[in-house]
Amino acid sequence: MNWKTIQLILLGLGLASCGPESVSTGPRQTPTAIPPSGAGFLSTADPVMAKWMDERFEAEYRNMTPELIFQQEPISELKCDLRGLPVGAPLFHYSSTNVSRRELLQAIARFYDLEMTFQGSAGQITHLLVEGPGVRHPSATVPSAPKPVVDDSPIPTPAPVLDPSQESVLLPPGT
Repeated sequence: MNWKTIQLILLGLGLASCGPESVSTGPRQTPTAIPPSGAGFLSTADPVMAKWMDERFEAEYRNMTPELIFQQEPISELKCDLRGLPVGAPLFHYSSTNVSRRELLQAIARFYDLEMTFQGSAGQITHLLVEGPGVRHPSATVPSAPKPVVDDSPIPTPAPVLDPSQESVLLPPGT
């Protein structure tokens, strides 16, 4: 193995460990909500995640659906579990030369009435759970269909249709 190959391997290992996601070598655990550690939106006690969420950047979003927003940089860097995003919602437009991921996510949450919570196991954040109003309050966005009316009464027999040529037969004589 030559020196360049070793450098590429080490570079790949170094890049794989970058970012806000934590890697656990222990047994897999079911993700649970990690309670906010402060009064702010998506606050966290994890200093690496807090710094990453508060990093400033320029954002320009036009004609974004809820699904598309979470695929755009820099939010796409955060692993998100999207549930019950509104369908047919208005398009999101946002422009700022100085905004943090936290502020952008809060603007999106307010615009689409989304609830966002960090999820993880053993106190380590693994992803962001994003729930639409239909998940929290199913009857709020999806009205229940009316129950069908079932009529168990017997179907009445239709009255016979009289043929005009037979009218005289049905009338009493002399009328």
